[in-house]
Amino acid sequence: MEEVLKKIYDSALSELAEAATENDLGKIEQKYLGRKGELALAFDKFRELPAADRPLAGKLANEVKQGIVAELNGRRSKMANRINARSALDLVWPGIIKEVGSRHPLTLFLEKLEDIFLSMGYEVLDGPEIETPEYNFDLLNIPKDHPARDMWDTFYLEKGLLLRTHTSP
Repeated sequence: MEEVLKKIYDSALSELAEAATENDLGKIEQKYLGRKGELALAFDKFRELPAADRPLAGKLANEVKQGIVAELNGRRSKMANRINARSALDLVWPGIIKEVGSRHPLTLFLEKLEDIFLSMGYEVLDGPEIETPEYNFDLLNIPKDHPARDMWDTFYLEKGLLLRTHTSP
């Protein structure tokens, strides 16, 4: 049994030395340490050993397993360090973008005011800033000769549109 475990250990170490990617390490881990891996098969053969030899074989098998796991973790950390070193020198990676400017004080004030009204149970609704005269005046029963429809009280745009003059449309 000792020879079998030594052979598994040497084979695993030689494969780990040749592994080039994280995927290779995962395959090696599965091959040797997986549920149906070579070490699991070796553990199954312990039943065939005499009772006096089992503790020594178990101890040796655990040492082999710990050695493979230690080498596997060492290889993974080396790969991670290589990847981190490469990414630290990546000149194509964009730099840190610093935000320029800040929010306008009126915007901050309006948001604070909205928060106050929201906390009191009101709703804050947004609507279009450009309306038709029908929605802005006619449906609100504002007569055609009302002063709000004058050119100096209402901003008229092209194609029969205007800037909203009330909160009701």
